[in-house]
Amino acid sequence: MKIITIVVGPLETNCYIIVGKSGEAAVIDPGADAAKIIETLEKEKSVCSLIALTHAHADHIGAVKHLKEKYGAPIYAHPLEFASLVSTQKNLSAHTGDFVSAPPADKALTDGKTLTLGDVSLEIMCTPGHTSGGICLITRDKNSHIQAVFSGDTIFRDTVGRCDLPGGDEDAMASSIAKFLAMKGDPDIYPGHGPATTLSREKLSNPYFKKQ
Repeated sequence: MKIITIVVGPLETNCYIIVGKSGEAAVIDPGADAAKIIETLEKEKSVCSLIALTHAHADHIGAVKHLKEKYGAPIYAHPLEFASLVSTQKNLSAHTGDFVSAPPADKALTDGKTLTLGDVSLEIMCTPGHTSGGICLITRDKNSHIQAVFSGDTIFRDTVGRCDLPGGDEDAMASSIAKFLAMKGDPDIYPGHGPATTLSREKLSNPYFKKQ
């Protein structure tokens, strides 16, 4: 499994491409710059076979339409994010005058569900707080230990996603942080914005973890 990070759009959203041995790829949060994402896929001699969204704010969905049109890949999101995919009001892009939308979701992401793409498996962990339908995607090693967590706008290095936007909930975010605190091992954490981190680092330095 190969993980490629592409920083896209004016808010510098992290789009992740996970390429398996088969050459098929899962694209997480294609927020903008579709041409850059497609160029990277072609460089890897890979195709987008799955689009997974940690949540449906505009800065995480801006290139979904283009990838869907080119590859026909199914779009996965939590049901509570379905409306934001297609509504510029709900995904907040209308407020900035950008009016970003995406096609409707094809499949629902629910807690504990696993997406399988060749040798790549992505386990869903629901983590509301930043939005009501926010999720993280988890990969495990051959011994079933958590290897990496794609945390969207739930966990960043040294902080967490804001909870003051529509659908945000500080109590829900606290419960989501508790799920991270309960994890065993020291997986890498790939956030929706900013540099990657590790669970051990966040337990030591993230003030929101210390509140739990």
